[in-house]
Amino acid sequence: NILHRAVTSGEFHKRPMVRTLSEAINIGVPYNFERILYFLTGGDCGAVAAMMAEVDGSDALTIEGPLLAKLQQLLVTTTVGDEAMAATTRAYWDAHAYLLDPHSAVCVAAAEALAGEHKCVCLATAHPCKFEESLQAAEMGEGFWRGATSLAETEHMPPSAAALRGLPEVGKPDFLALDGGRAPLEESQAAWERQLRGMVAEMARDGSARL
Repeated sequence: NILHRAVTSGEFHKRPMVRTLSEAINIGVPYNFERILYFLTGGDCGAVAAMMAEVDGSDALTIEGPLLAKLQQLLVTTTVGDEAMAATTRAYWDAHAYLLDPHSAVCVAAAEALAGEHKCVCLATAHPCKFEESLQAAEMGEGFWRGATSLAETEHMPPSAAALRGLPEVGKPDFLALDGGRAPLEESQAAWERQLRGMVAEMARDGSARL
């Protein structure tokens, strides 16, 4: 909850990471915070670079004074734990037959916690079929599982995802330059795109997934 701590107290300080059921939120220092600093400083790249160097050097940046006041005007945050995430997932399934992934459930739980003070729009971030452990922890009930022992056996697993589960694992691509150094970023990006397009085309040809 480093972002919440930064907004409420100005302490963008790294702490030992505690694993949660919302995997994408398990991060010690979110470096995209640099983007927020950029807008807070009115695009002062020098000031942002100095602050990020402080983060890199000490794992801690303390935001104070007018900058903190501006941050608190810009963002309103709260913290949502695993129990609240699981309860929100279960509640929205029971009330609306809508299945939230754990990260979207965190967002909805936060929005509900701030209800009455702020109007919120929640954007779902991922398909819940990627997070079976979280759905098990949410204790979705027999009506959700209908006798299935895994998510793959339920109607909640989309056909395209089920097809991807059956594909063989592929090795990590090697994008090193011929001289032994690392390839320029543009070349690496182009290589990734070629490989991805090739995989998509191969899947379309053999009918292993609907694209």
